[in-house]
Amino acid sequence: MARKKGDIGAEGSATARLFHPKAPLEVKYGKGQLSKVRCNAIIMGKVNHKVRHTFQMCYEVRIPDINDHNKFVIVCSNFKVTTSPQVLFDDKVKQDNCPAREDSDSNERGSCTEENNITTAINHRTTTEDIDELHAQGIEVENEGPAPENIAPPTVMTLELGQCEDLRTCPRKADPNATNVNGKFISKTWTQIGNMDELSLIRPCFPEEYIIKILIPSTNKHIKGDLMTLHEFYIVLGCRFFMACFYGISDYRLWWSKKPINTFEGAPFRLNKFITHSRFSAITEAIR
Repeated sequence: MARKKGDIGAEGSATARLFHPKAPLEVKYGKGQLSKVRCNAIIMGKVNHKVRHTFQMCYEVRIPDINDHNKFVIVCSNFKVTTSPQVLFDDKVKQDNCPAREDSDSNERGSCTEENNITTAINHRTTTEDIDELHAQGIEVENEGPAPENIAPPTVMTLELGQCEDLRTCPRKADPNATNVNGKFISKTWTQIGNMDELSLIRPCFPEEYIIKILIPSTNKHIKGDLMTLHEFYIVLGCRFFMACFYGISDYRLWWSKKPINTFEGAPFRLNKFITHSRFSAITEAIR
């Protein structure tokens, strides 16, 4: 059942302890008895009053059992209207005369619907004790969450898949600018290449200028201990290549283990003669 509107002249009731100020009520009913007494009151107006350190929309009421010169305030949602009013508040009159709006920002400038007006009236901090008491009195109290019918459905993420193609022609072969010439050294003869070791063969194929000018200086800004040299960089790189040749060794510390080499456990070799574990870790953590 919809609640009756609380406007000027409307009659209703509420627990005595919900009215402010409480002093005249305590004189009338006794201190500590306000939670047990229900007072009838007549609405005289509506004000924005500070209740429990928060400004809330309240009814300004008169309690017939108390002297006429005493005025009380009560939070709108705590007051149960039993007799409909004869005079509308100004904000209700404006709502009745307010034309319908279709622009998207109408909610920011104010809505003319009664539902929005009720939402404003109940925008207060009601304690659990107050809510339990209102339920006991047969008054329905809603929380500030949206109604189930107003909850938007969860967003479903859709995965956009690309179009699969069955290529019959190699794109590289179809590209006229791509050539199939094998890589070769243009500055070395085959005799010179034949006498080179593995490191000497790698260095011409490696961006060594970038390593010297960019990577090593950036690493040395963060490294702990001595600065890294180009020689140490190639040692760390070679250890990484060698470790990658063996599958199943997740802990790289096993390569520096002091335990004897076991065919069925740990790393198959030790790298202590190339670089210490502490130096390898320091370079690995600082390399940029």
